[in-house]
Amino acid sequence: MQDPLADLPAAFRARPVSLPGDLPALIHLQNADRAGNGSPFRVSEGDLVEELTAPGVEVERDTRVVEDPSGALVASLFLDPALGRDGDKVLLDIAFDPAQTDGPVADPLVAWGIAAARARIAAEAVGPAGIEVAGRPVDPVTPAARATHALLARHGFRAVRWFATLRLTFADRPAAPDPDAVPLPAGYRVVPVPIADPRVAQLHSEAFRDHWGHFAWTPGEWAHSVSGESSRPGWSEVVADADGRLVAYLLSAEYAQDHATLGRVAWVDALGTLRPDRGKGLASALLERALARYAAAGMDGAMLGVDGESPTGADRLYARLGFRPHQRTIRFRIDVPGPAGAAGTTTEG
Repeated sequence: MQDPLADLPAAFRARPVSLPGDLPALIHLQNADRAGNGSPFRVSEGDLVEELTAPGVEVERDTRVVEDPSGALVASLFLDPALGRDGDKVLLDIAFDPAQTDGPVADPLVAWGIAAARARIAAEAVGPAGIEVAGRPVDPVTPAARATHALLARHGFRAVRWFATLRLTFADRPAAPDPDAVPLPAGYRVVPVPIADPRVAQLHSEAFRDHWGHFAWTPGEWAHSVSGESSRPGWSEVVADADGRLVAYLLSAEYAQDHATLGRVAWVDALGTLRPDRGKGLASALLERALARYAAAGMDGAMLGVDGESPTGADRLYARLGFRPHQRTIRFRIDVPGPAGAAGTTTEG
């Protein structure tokens, strides 16, 4: 089968990412893509290094950048595989210079990404699985965003889920109490378990097992993810019941690169409670305690992301605490059947 990148325009060249030499150009490219698509979120050098050195990623095999005739990077695509466990998928991180989103570079690069993802899925002999592109904004719908949506549709991706980013501004609510003045429900206590502990990875996987998009994290993937430059362990908490069983957690982050576009906001990166312990006020208490910590640290507010069809009714909790809609994004997906051509596909991933 011909390499789709053979269809790039004359004098354009595709190659794997070169670290660390490509980092400055990649940061510029990815942030131009985000700005063109109407996203206020930016990428930092630490973010890129974390993504490109994640467990399971091989830069030579799983990344491509496209250079124009002058040698400038005008597009990039990275594969982020989560295969061989519950919720198999390959995520594609795609970025274009806004002038290239609807140009002759885009189609060959996306075709390569799909082919490379299918090859990874076949090599792992897993399935059904999915190839996904996450976080493309729909509010506002910029020309670059429309072109991106059309590009993905041409290659067989379909919109499968909506997500909302919510924001709370501390100036709009009463002063936060001391975090320790916000009690947990009776029978529960905060425990000194590091957020990188494999038990927290298991807790996260169990808490989100009934959510769309669930996949099980390996201990190595989890430790890598929560140890990045944006992670704020001091603003995070893990909760146990009276028997010492870990039942809930809240993870916090701060993305300093977004201060210019969003102000000083903290992020509730993940909040989960095991099903038997839901409805007892754990999530509310953990959120109030986190918000108090954010305010004490001088943050202007807090942000979080929520599934548009969350099975826990989390959006009602967030609204009650003062979170308001900020932006919506779409998750796109191609379904891939099992290795033996098993019947049926899934949108769970």
